Amino acid sequence: MIANTILWGNRAAGVENEDAQIHITGVSPAMTSCLVQGLTGGLGGAVILDYGARSSMVNCLFVANRSEGSPMYGSTSNGGGALYCGSGCSPLLANCTFAGNTTTTNGGAIHCSGSSPRIENCIFWANRDRAGEGETSQILATNATLTVDYCCVQGWTGAMNGTGNHGQDPGFVRRPSGGADGWGMGDNDDYGDLRLLPRSPRIDAGANASVPADTADLDANGITTEPIPVDLGRLGRFLDSHRVPDPDTGVPHVVDMGAYEYDPRGDYDFDEAVNMTDNCPVASNPDQADADGDGPGDVYDNYPIAANTDQLDGDRDGHGDICDNCPAVANPDQADGDHDGFGEVCDACPDTPFGALVDGSGCPFTVPGDLDHDSDVDLADFGLFQRCLSGAGATQIRLECATAHLDDDGDVDISDLLIFRRCMTGEGIPGDPHCAECAPHPAGSAVRPDREPQSQRAGCSGRLAANGRGYS
Repeated sequence: MIANTILWGNRAAGVENEDAQIHITGVSPAMTSCLVQGLTGGLGGAVILDYGARSSMVNCLFVANRSEGSPMYGSTSNGGGALYCGSGCSPLLANCTFAGNTTTTNGGAIHCSGSSPRIENCIFWANRDRAGEGETSQILATNATLTVDYCCVQGWTGAMNGTGNHGQDPGFVRRPSGGADGWGMGDNDDYGDLRLLPRSPRIDAGANASVPADTADLDANGITTEPIPVDLGRLGRFLDSHRVPDPDTGVPHVVDMGAYEYDPRGDYDFDEAVNMTDNCPVASNPDQADADGDGPGDVYDNYPIAANTDQLDGDRDGHGDICDNCPAVANPDQADGDHDGFGEVCDACPDTPFGALVDGSGCPFTVPGDLDHDSDVDLADFGLFQRCLSGAGATQIRLECATAHLDDDGDVDISDLLIFRRCMTGEGIPGDPHCAECAPHPAGSAVRPDREPQSQRAGCSGRLAANGRGYS
């Protein structure tokens, strides 16, 4: 039995790069309450099970382990960033967390080949193989029979069947990250904090009956037939969070998924506010300030000046979607050189003149009368317009005058001039793309409310208000 053990930062040097740190063949030792972190191996980054091994792994955390494949078996056909289950093996994995494990081949967390593992109450998240971070990058089965129940698997599609499985973000206190240069490079590796946040959907989502017997007697009470009573952190395993509704299965679910049990009466950040009531359980804030009244405390709120209870942050750059200037692409610096409200990483027109009204791609709308395309309508445009005047009924076909047809009747006459006059703003003052209309911006306009132009037309009166000045 391997219990209460830490394996950290070693590299296997097995025959032809086959071995992992732990190679179990034909026997059935148990691994209980182990931290397996930052290991590198060939076939299985941390653990290999083969030739009928029936080991159990309970309350174990596998994070940032790496498999580089095995030339002996074909470097592109094997892997398992944390665990490789070989021929005839039937291991039990219960209440384990696999996160941030990687492989250059297949199966970012585990690769099962010719085996029949049983996996219960586990979390598989942010493990990566050469195909990405989808379902099979978390758990890969090759000619294997999987039993997966009450697990959180990133990219879950249902193809593995089972009961009580989901693919929702588990809600770790802090996700592991190898930084921009990857695991093991530089000094910026962050192994994360894989405890569960109070709003995690994995709280009380496991199966009580799947917790194995305490054969290692982790609580030293002399009873080895009881279900394991503690988690990896030696806190109680059967802690019901009354704020979290249990799955509607007829039996109250108390056990959480993963290696750690959420403790509603604990205090993650030591600010004397217990987790269940703390509005920011991961950063100390004794005052519990919440300026926008949306629930998350100001020190944690990703947009503390406007209520956003859901705290959605689709690109995970620390800026809530409600305020993110590029919500689909991570840009923690929120750089926006032209100040048009679109971050540079997703701005299709990064040199838009200051204050110009832009469309959904960050490009200026076409402004009637802006013949020189600098976003304002000024005397320079008027000079170009005069050259295009043709008179009523005389079709103007010169290519450079195409944008002078403001009433779209083919000629450039006094009617177009009146519209031009209405659209004129002055040098450096962005024009209104709707100035040729005799009504305010239509209700269905694509213009976002926080990106209204600095100047707004006052209807069709022939006068435009801009930055406190009027133009007639």
